[in-house]
Amino acid sequence: MQTSAKAVGRHLSAVSTTDAAGNKVFCFSFVSVLPAQPTHHCATADLYKLELPIPIACRYSILYARMSNGRNLNVNFEVPVIAQDRVSLKLANLGLNRQAGAGKGGDKPGAGVCLALNFPCATLDTFCWPQNGLC
Repeated sequence: MQTSAKAVGRHLSAVSTTDAAGNKVFCFSFVSVLPAQPTHHCATADLYKLELPIPIACRYSILYARMSNGRNLNVNFEVPVIAQDRVSLKLANLGLNRQAGAGKGGDKPGAGVCLALNFPCATLDTFCWPQNGLC
């Protein structure tokens, strides 16, 4: 099993590994974000869903989506702007709270989301829109 880490954004990091079947798996963990307005009603909101823009061609690259504890997630797509050849990948019911990705319902602190990817978008460089290596 090969594992590597990559920073994919200011508040998100990814670890790359392979599963038992040899598929590339990318697990994202969430970094605690301090709200700009601590008194705003969203300041204490939990992380319910993750949305990532991906190329339309990558929709069928997702083999599965799971929480890092193994809990399966439903994969949904929405087409926000047809002209851009992309869709929004939506993973809901994450149940993570804002503090360092601490989870509910059996998810441990630091829990994250794992995506198993296959051809034609088996790397983050090809999977994430606009295919520049950043999610």
